Amino acid sequence: MKFFDRFFVRASIWGREIADIFISFPWVTHAIYHFFPEVVQCVKMPFPASVQLEFSPHFHEPGAPDQTRIGCRIDQSADQCSVTVSGPVTGQPPPPGPAGRFEELWRHDVIEVFLLGAGERYLELELGPHGHYWLLMLHGCRNIVSEFEPLGHTWRCGEDRWEVCVRIPCAVLPAGLCAFNVTTILGPQRFHGSYVPLPGDKPDFHQLDCFHFPG
Repeated sequence: MKFFDRFFVRASIWGREIADIFISFPWVTHAIYHFFPEVVQCVKMPFPASVQLEFSPHFHEPGAPDQTRIGCRIDQSADQCSVTVSGPVTGQPPPPGPAGRFEELWRHDVIEVFLLGAGERYLELELGPHGHYWLLMLHGCRNIVSEFEPLGHTWRCGEDRWEVCVRIPCAVLPAGLCAFNVTTILGPQRFHGSYVPLPGDKPDFHQLDCFHFPG
């Protein structure tokens, strides 16, 4: 076998071994992605088939309620991906219009799920407590290239909590899916919160370099 053939075979084996380590020890993945995000692309670590979070957001504004809890679950199958979010009822009125697609849903109570792939291609899934959604495909920061409809959409809003689930085709997921974030805007005070701490004087949920690999 030629030298370069042996080299690439060995490199492939090393890549699989490194990926196995990342999957087995998520804290290693988290640290490496934070400081060396290009490693994720080189090794081609697989995005987990299932991600589940329950967290208190890092709010940008002072005075946000400490007890706020946001939930998010992402499950991928062979041909579709389900995204479920949950949050607190704030008493804010629903957007005008029937449930379904609602442009600029972020002007109302909302939880947003960002899924980032290679080349700054990402999805922004805006989900509201009253059955409204806005599902976007972007290429480059804030650059919307298209929108899409879910395969399925369910929601329920109780006295204290609300939950929304959308099913989307895997075909719309960005290639090289490698990082994500979950954000929220809640209440009449318009508190802006994020799973990942985001810097800056003003809320900006599109800081792609701050997104995390699950772990």
